[in-house]
Amino acid sequence: LFLVGQLNTFDSASRNLNLDWTAIQVSIPLKNGDILASQIDLDRREDTVPLAMFRDVLAVPDLGTNITDYQPYRIQNPHVKPVGFLGLTQFDQINTNIGMGQKSTNFWLQPEFGYPFDVFQGKITWVAANNETITRTGRPGTDVHAISGAILTDSLLNMKVQYKVVPTCLFDDAPGCELIIQFWVTRTGLVKFCVFVVFGINWFVTIALFLLTGESLLLNRHNILESTDIFAVCFSALFALPSVRSLLPGVPGYGCALDMLGILPNVRDVHTHFSFPLPPLPLSPLVLPTLIGTHSVFFCAFLQMIIITLCTVFFAISRLRLRYRHAAAAAAAAKDQ
Repeated sequence: LFLVGQLNTFDSASRNLNLDWTAIQVSIPLKNGDILASQIDLDRREDTVPLAMFRDVLAVPDLGTNITDYQPYRIQNPHVKPVGFLGLTQFDQINTNIGMGQKSTNFWLQPEFGYPFDVFQGKITWVAANNETITRTGRPGTDVHAISGAILTDSLLNMKVQYKVVPTCLFDDAPGCELIIQFWVTRTGLVKFCVFVVFGINWFVTIALFLLTGESLLLNRHNILESTDIFAVCFSALFALPSVRSLLPGVPGYGCALDMLGILPNVRDVHTHFSFPLPPLPLSPLVLPTLIGTHSVFFCAFLQMIIITLCTVFFAISRLRLRYRHAAAAAAAAKDQ
């Protein structure tokens, strides 16, 4: 007996993974190692029994029976109601929502905040019991059947679902008889690539605006931007940079690490260009300690000093070259007179 789970949707905001479950029987040995190819049509079998499916419960040895040929099991809490019934026909189906939480305390891997490197983790436990035995004996959750494994079908857009199946019924030293399925949901490589592209574009535009502002206001090169053009360019960038964020697939609400590293500093730096050109800073000093720790704060501060130094040297050299050209032009004009 195997369970087949079809992936339907994953909502990162509510952290729910939705699946439809069906039960299949397979012939042994498997055909080319494929479980679905070895499936036996339940509608053509006369010995099928309805299985009461219990979710997130434990199966313990049943001491209330006289069976000695094998160890019978019964669900630990007999008052739990089954979530559905499988095994009679191939059309029997159970829909479940699996809550997904964080896998690691590392903030880069925390759900939504660590976008696009966040990892969601969840688990579901299945126990199958013979519903005919339950009805005949009046003992809920008795006559537990072993589930040999589970497979997932279908896929989700921009999400990668990984899973691990542990059929404790097949282990002699296991204390119970359950099917435990562990899930991990991560972003695909395409999502991570798009984030890197948008992150680079935002910083490229910010640095380009910084250079334009410096050239116009500090070096007086009016052939680049004249009059109030610099204000128009910066004002347009204030609305353009945040709108690029909406192009990211599955991007969470505002407040994730991407916003602290790429969106908020970009908008802040572009805004400072209205009054005086300042070098784009990696991150606000008030936000850094709460996000990436002391060592990263020192690293970003050192990186900020390097950026400021390089920008200062660049504009100083450009200013000296401009003065040299003006002096050379004035000398040439005086010589002609």
